[in-house]
Amino acid sequence: MPTYPSDIDVDTAFPDNTAGDISAEDMRTFQKSMTAAGKDYTALTENVPSEFPPAAHTHPTSEVTGLDTALAGKAPTVHTHTTAQVTGLDAALQAQDDATSDLEGQVGVLNFRVVEALPGTPDADTIYFVTG
Repeated sequence: MPTYPSDIDVDTAFPDNTAGDISAEDMRTFQKSMTAAGKDYTALTENVPSEFPPAAHTHPTSEVTGLDTALAGKAPTVHTHTTAQVTGLDAALQAQDDATSDLEGQVGVLNFRVVEALPGTPDADTIYFVTG
C-alpha cells in the first residue's frame, strides 16, 4: 500500500484490501478525509472512472502532452538509406564479396543444377541440389 501523510488515518480512508485495488469510492473517501485534515487533494479524484479497470477508450495525439512534438522528430515509416549511412554495412558487404571470390577461386567455375537424384557420374565442377 502506498505511504500517505501521517496525519491521515489511512486505514479509515482505505478499508483492508488484500488485492491492492482502490475503488473510485475509496478515492472519494480519501479525498474527504484529506479535506477534513486541511489538505487539498482534489486532483487525486478528478476524472476518476466509476469502475476499474475503466472501459477501453482512445485519445487523439493532441491530448497526450508532448507526443505530437516527439513524433514530429521521428523518421517516416517508409524511408531509405544509402549503404554509407548504415554503420559497418559497406565493410560487411565487402567481406561477403571477398568470401565469395575466395570460394570461387577454391572451387573453380561454379555450376548449379537442381536434380531429383544425383547423376551416376556427377561433374566435379557442379553443385547439385537434390529435390527427390
